[in-house]
Amino acid sequence: MRWFLAIIAVTFIGFTACTKKNAEPVTGQNPVEEVDKDLAHLPVSIDTRILDASVSPCDDFYQYACGNWLKQIEIPTGKPRWSRSFDNINQDNQNTIKTVVDNYSSGKIEPATPFATKVGDYYSACMDTDSIEQSAIKFLPLQLAKIDKIESKNEFISGLAGWHSRGVSVFFALYAEQDRGDARQMIGTIDRSGLGLPDRDYYTKTDEDSLQLKKEYTAHVGRLLALAKISPDKKTSEATASKIVAFETKMAEKMLTIEQRRDPLSTYHLVGLEGLKGMAADLNWDAYFENSGHPDLKQLSVAEPDYFKALNALLAEQTLDELKTYLKFEVVRAYASALNKAITDESFDFNGKTLLGLQEQQARWKTCLESTEGALGEAIGEAFVKLKFNEESRTRTRQMIEHLRTAVSENFKGLNWMDEPTRVMAQTKLAKINNKVGYPEKFRDYSGLDVDRQHYVDNIVSANAFERRRDLAKVGKQVDRAEWGMTPQTVNAYYSPEMNEIVFPAAILQPPFFHLTSPLASNFGGIMMVIGHETTHAFDDSGRKYDELGNLRNWWSLPVAESFKTRADCLVKQYDSYVVADGTVHLSGQKTLGENIADLGGLKLSWVAYQKAKQGMTEKEIGGLNGDKQFFVAFAQGWCTKATVAFEKYHAKTNVHSHPKYRVNGVVVNVPGFQQTFGCSTGSGMAPANRCEVW
Repeated sequence: MRWFLAIIAVTFIGFTACTKKNAEPVTGQNPVEEVDKDLAHLPVSIDTRILDASVSPCDDFYQYACGNWLKQIEIPTGKPRWSRSFDNINQDNQNTIKTVVDNYSSGKIEPATPFATKVGDYYSACMDTDSIEQSAIKFLPLQLAKIDKIESKNEFISGLAGWHSRGVSVFFALYAEQDRGDARQMIGTIDRSGLGLPDRDYYTKTDEDSLQLKKEYTAHVGRLLALAKISPDKKTSEATASKIVAFETKMAEKMLTIEQRRDPLSTYHLVGLEGLKGMAADLNWDAYFENSGHPDLKQLSVAEPDYFKALNALLAEQTLDELKTYLKFEVVRAYASALNKAITDESFDFNGKTLLGLQEQQARWKTCLESTEGALGEAIGEAFVKLKFNEESRTRTRQMIEHLRTAVSENFKGLNWMDEPTRVMAQTKLAKINNKVGYPEKFRDYSGLDVDRQHYVDNIVSANAFERRRDLAKVGKQVDRAEWGMTPQTVNAYYSPEMNEIVFPAAILQPPFFHLTSPLASNFGGIMMVIGHETTHAFDDSGRKYDELGNLRNWWSLPVAESFKTRADCLVKQYDSYVVADGTVHLSGQKTLGENIADLGGLKLSWVAYQKAKQGMTEKEIGGLNGDKQFFVAFAQGWCTKATVAFEKYHAKTNVHSHPKYRVNGVVVNVPGFQQTFGCSTGSGMAPANRCEVW
């Protein structure tokens, strides 16, 4: 659901709830701030104060690099985990953005940007919890009454287009996507949607933990039904909740797993509207697409055909009243954070406390800042760039990208398992990777987004409708290669296989990943590793299936593809052996394979680039660490993270990234330069006799 504006925003690395009108102050006594208060201003991106000298780097490098930080840090209120890098940068950025948004909210347009007033009004409406409480009294009954007026299943299905446009992701979703067979064109994709739990495995697993969570979810559904007055009494609410969860379970059973969806071929079926009708003939597709603004949609991909075949049968089994009740529940779930306090608190109790292990909701201003960014992200990003981004950082980053590109190219030349035709194609794809750094050349136009300073829930509806219109307007048109999929203030980066591009937002070009005055070793172990990680994604188990233009096309000879798979399988087995959440959950090596390949390639290639770049330089020791050791410590300290056990379980089930500890230890064990740098004896924890190597 590319267009869907998340109502409850929780950031996950790889990475919101009601008080009164006045927000609490930004600063205050916080264990995180006490430990890391100077991080964002350090000219050096490693911190020798947090090294745990009681642990040998050869036994457990993550503990060695992060140990003292892990001992001192406490996870802040309202967060399921805290990362020394991502969350610290984000906290500093949030404080900057809050000052901007407060200015806009009070009518002080500084710095000047085109949509400052809309940003200020949206944020102000979110902060006004008294008005939210009053609006909810009218809003929810009005939505439920609309559902009560539905008179037939045909009307029900055709009407889903309206609910989808308002952010109620029931049953399925329609969005614009690059055609994986012709990356120059945008097509429509229709995909599964609508589960209340984070992933289909929460419904299908039968271990004790999964069954207990499903039981707690059923109780949560019942309480929401009662609070929204959808069911007349507790007994009816509980019975209806059981039916809803049973229905969702049947939907989940027909969905692909995360592991299966990682194969881009598994979710690309260019069958057109007639093909979709053949899969789910009983659904009123003509009316649905007409109400979506695309009555004559020709280019349509169905992500999961088996799901839509099953959905056709499942909907036929339900009475109209049962479908209407389910839609009412989905409406409540979608808008829960903008309704009355009782519903908001119930939503947090399950989604925050039970799922993630949170004890308290975060400060209201943070929730509203995240919501405003979700609606007007690039409008805020334009102000952020003016205040926080140094153009010299952009230039330096582009130079580092070229260093990395050279290292990758040289690496290709030395791979004895790659034949010449495949090597030539790999070099061609590498040369054509487009790199976007800092911010878009043209920021998004929010002229068509209506914002009401008095009614927060109406703004959520409006923002979802605006984004869906903007997204679906792309269908049938040429791809806009200038568009960004991430805002400048997002502390992250990404590779897009369809665009064959890497994007580095301004926000990640800060310590501990990067600083203009940091030593070479810190920048190469930090941001250069990120550059290497994203570049390697072009050649991971999924990205390798796209060519230099972004088309799904096999350009690998069979022997080379088989050799790649053997090498990748080594990583699958390695990461399958890792356990998290106090030893209760195993990682999935297949689910995390792409990220693990990218982590390994990123560190190996940035290490090679560093060794070349430092030639002829005299490096200064820091805390007794020479440049080579600083490189690996800078890499590891970028992943220092503390999380609740509940979040670690959630992360293992839903995230394609490995847990931070194994994004360090699981990588350095496969890089010979690490063993040499720290003098680890073969057979020690971080220097196994046999290594995995992909790139």
